[in-house]
Amino acid sequence: MTPFCSCSSIPLFMGFTSAGLPLGVTFSFLISSPMVDLGSLLLLMSIFGWKIAVLYVLFGLVVAVVGGTLIEKMGLENQVEDFIRHGSAIQADEASLTRRDRLSYAFGQMTATAKKVFPYVVAGVGLGAIIHNWIPTSFIVQLLGDGNPFGVLLATVAGVPMYAAIFGTIPIAEALLQKGAL
Repeated sequence: MTPFCSCSSIPLFMGFTSAGLPLGVTFSFLISSPMVDLGSLLLLMSIFGWKIAVLYVLFGLVVAVVGGTLIEKMGLENQVEDFIRHGSAIQADEASLTRRDRLSYAFGQMTATAKKVFPYVVAGVGLGAIIHNWIPTSFIVQLLGDGNPFGVLLATVAGVPMYAAIFGTIPIAEALLQKGAL
């Protein structure tokens, strides 16, 4: 129940992985962290009621546990990039490090990580913006409306490239629900 979106969960995931935590455990965190938190629970309760909010949290936790377990059982450790698996730690006696040394090291690590992740973030945001701005709402409602038995599956597929923090997606879900998407 952490207040992290995927942007802050990914660096934590990288740190956990480079520290040697099992890949399944780190992926369970990566899946659940942006999906299940106290703020989303409260917002969901205020818009959709407590039953839907509790079901959302329970299903989110189940997805995280099942996803992490599957990744662990599949033995995908060799698929993790070397810069993450073999993350570096500062080679010095911690007591001798000054605040300036720590900040300098942290800034260097942050910069190196940002350079590696930035192109993917830009591509994802760009794709989300294209979808958001060029696909008419009426088309989405037609696809996801009451008459389509595949609406849930299509909503899931459509939502993958448009990922946003849960606080951004709940109002979208509310608007789609009010316009007829069930």
